[in-house]
Amino acid sequence: MNWMTVVKTKIGTENLIVLFKFYKIIKFFREFNFKKFVILLTSVLQYEFDFKNLFFKSLFFAAKK
Repeated sequence: MNWMTVVKTKIGTENLIVLFKFYKIIKFFREFNFKKFVILLTSVLQYEFDFKNLFFKSLFFAAKK
């Protein structure tokens, strides 16, 4: 018996398609340099947080005067 027919009969064709899509996503993330992406994302979030912090500090000092 072929392994493909065993897989098809055990989990069904729809589940096989879902598993294949999931495998493609995992393969994409494995090839994608995830560490660089996380560093980029954290730096962008840090700059955004610093900008918001500066904005609220300037509002506070403007209200204080």
